[in-house]
Amino acid sequence: MILKKQLKKVIEMYIAAVKAAKLSGKTIQVDLQLEANPDNKSQWKIVNETAFAQKLATAFFAGQ
Repeated sequence: MILKKQLKKVIEMYIAAVKAAKLSGKTIQVDLQLEANPDNKSQWKIVNETAFAQKLATAFFAGQ
């Protein structure tokens, strides 16, 4: 439950950052890998959440 709350806060932070971001002509690709949640096969789970969040943060805040 704590992880869900943290993830929700991270997503809210990214939404705010996207709204405030200046336009760039550079295209950056961040891959999101999903797998079936072992606890509930009808839900998806992000593969390696920490690495994905770091790549996403780097893309938004460093433009890399």
